[in-house]
Amino acid sequence: MPTVAADVAFGLGRYTLPQQEVSQRVTDALEAVNLGGFGTRPCHTLSGGQKQRVAIAGVLAERPSVLLCDELTTFLDDEDQMSVVQVGGMCGGWFEKPLLWLFAMHPTRTCSLCACINMHVAKQQPTITR
Repeated sequence: MPTVAADVAFGLGRYTLPQQEVSQRVTDALEAVNLGGFGTRPCHTLSGGQKQRVAIAGVLAERPSVLLCDELTTFLDDEDQMSVVQVGGMCGGWFEKPLLWLFAMHPTRTCSLCACINMHVAKQQPTITR
């Protein structure tokens, strides 16, 4: 079974990085998404929110400057939505360069969660019901 650390490290395979740097990036990325210590766990044992955070960690390990998250919290319960959205507010100081997070989401509740953790909600459209 694939482990969390193997999942996070997967994208780094396209770079020629020493194993020590790969290990450090995986550790840093897991810490940034509040999953430090989960590296040896099998992926199938994680909750939906934890799996989303592992996916984010995989991207963070590549040290991007912009991260576009489209419907990142779809199909997650309120608790997992909050844990995923909090990642954007928590991990800004983990890396040597700034990271711009862009969230595209529909649920008004999730936009409210972003505002609660001091993330700027650029534009919130009214919900259209048919």
